[in-house]
Formats: sequence, C-alpha cells, structure tokens
Amino acid sequence: MVAGYHWFADWARDSMISLPGLTLVNRRYRDAEAILARFIDGIRDGRVPTRFDANGPVYYDFDGSLWMLDRLYQYAQCVNDDRALEFITPRWPKIKSVVECYMRWLDGGLLKHKSGTWMDTLERCDAVEVQALWYNALHIIEKLSNKVCMPIDASRLRSDFESAFMDKYWNGSYFNDCLGDDSLRPNQVIAASLDHSPISARDAGEMLKIVDEELLTPCGLRTLDGKNAKYAGKYAGGVDERVKAYHNGTVWPWLLGPYAKTAVRIGGEKGRKRAQEALKPIFSRLTEGCMCTLAEVYDGDAPHAARGAVSQAWSVAEVLRACHEDAKIERID
Repeated sequence: MVAGYHWFADWARDSMISLPGLTLVNRRYRDAEAILARFIDGIRDGRVPTRFDANGPVYYDFDGSLWMLDRLYQYAQCVNDDRALEFITPRWPKIKSVVECYMRWLDGGLLKHKSGTWMDTLERCDAVEVQALWYNALHIIEKLSNKVCMPIDASRLRSDFESAFMDKYWNGSYFNDCLGDDSLRPNQVIAASLDHSPISARDAGEMLKIVDEELLTPCGLRTLDGKNAKYAGKYAGGVDERVKAYHNGTVWPWLLGPYAKTAVRIGGEKGRKRAQEALKPIFSRLTEGCMCTLAEVYDGDAPHAARGAVSQAWSVAEVLRACHEDAKIERID
C-alpha cells in the first residue's frame, strides 16, 4: 500500500490506518492479510518495520505496532473464526511480543516515549493517542489470546493505566496533547475513537465541543487551534515554512475518520448525523487537484487549498471507512 503519491512509499502507520477503509469495508480480505503479514512477519524486538528501503526494513516509529494490533483486531472481526485463527496462530509469538516489548516503557501505568508519532515534525513525548492505543492494545491482546487458546491476563496493566490516565491528561475541558503540553490538537479525537478507549462518552462529548469550535473544517481537522502562537494557516513556502505548518494548523482529511467514529460512539443516531455533516463537504474536493481522490493536507485557513501529496492513502481510506461504517452515507448528490 503506497502511502501517497508522488513521494511516499509503504509505511507501517499509514498502511495500518488505511487498511480498514481500503480493504475491510470492501471485503478485500486477502489484500488485508497480505498487508498485515508483511509487517507482522517483519516484527523485530516487538516493533513492526516503520518502512522498507533498499536495504530492507527500518525501525524508528513508536506507534506503528500499536496501530497494527488495532487493525489486526478489526480484521479478525470481519472474517470467520477459522480464517482468523489460520492467519493469527502461526504469527502469535510475534503478535504478543508487541505488548511484551512495550511493557519496558511503562512508568506509573503510562507509556514513556520520545516522539515517534504520526506528527513526525514535532517532538511529541508521551502523546495522548499513544497512551490510548496502548490501553486499546491491552484489551485486544486479551481477546486475541483467548481466540488462540493461549490466555493472557492484562487486567493489572489496564488498572494501572486507568489510575493514571485521567489525572495526567484531562484538564477539565479537553485532553492535553502530551504530558505537560495542553496544546489543543486532534490527537485526543484519535484516542476517543478507539474500540477500547480510556475516554468516557461524557468526557469525549465535552472534548468534541471544543474540537468543533476550533479544529473542524470542511476538509478535516486542523492540527492546532488558531489561537495558539505556533499556528500556521498556510502550508506553503520553502521547506522550513512548510515544516513549521505541517502539524501546526494544517488540515488532515484522515482525521475525519476518528472524528466520525467518536461522534457516533457518544451520540448514537444524533452522532451519526453529526458525522454526516462533517463528512459531506469534503466530497466537493474530489474535483480539485488530482481527480477523484483526496490530497494529503489542506491549508488551515479558508479556502483550505489542497497541499502535499496529490493522493494520500489514509485521506481516502478513512473518509471511505467513516462513510461506510459510521455515517452510513450511501451516496453524495
């Protein structure tokens, strides 16, 4: 799976985030298995390859392995038990090694890490979505271990996490982006969208109100609110200018997926309508730039010009998945 045209190749994080929307909702299960196998079979010391280059796999991200566990779980929910077991059982030692590896970075129930997140131009340490992905992974590894009849009990790890998470990240209105960093960013929406999220529906509802006001645009979520001194409204100029804007205000369409999933989770049918309203405007962008696809990013400021890669896998994938699973949009008139 190519992350984006014309310069991105096959990246683990992008492939995992894109996998449901490009394979599972279309019942392309063989393709899903091939993508998962490529990265699971390459696990070393509990880490999936970040990407592949001419010399083989390279490893440096922190969240890709946790995204893999989530997407493996999504796959297992889509196929029958026999097929899931046939795929998972021979790979079980490598799959469970992810959790065993990440336990080395636990401190007071939370994961301690330096950067390695999807916002790779920022030094985001102990990021909120990574914490939630870890909690999600603890639930998933228990469920998968029971499926392969090799039970794992992660209840103590979950309890330790629950005792620390809200105290460290909830600031009364929304979730801090990292420990000690109260920047208003969309990563808390990713955290709230997971099947096994540490964020309650009540707190997710409060957080989403602020996200609606400050981050939601017609083509995705801003990566930083406009009131922040670091906010950059246009992804343009030289390399230095674009790097500063990339995750400091630039809009990413793929975040509409977690937004829609969170909206439905906390609001039921009302949430579904909210998701529909958030998703429908982006379809007007299919006639801009590269036809019938979605760009990597858009400017934070209106009119939100398309920027970056002309066709981005997770932009397309998460919008498709959200329309199919969350918003139940069958057609756009």
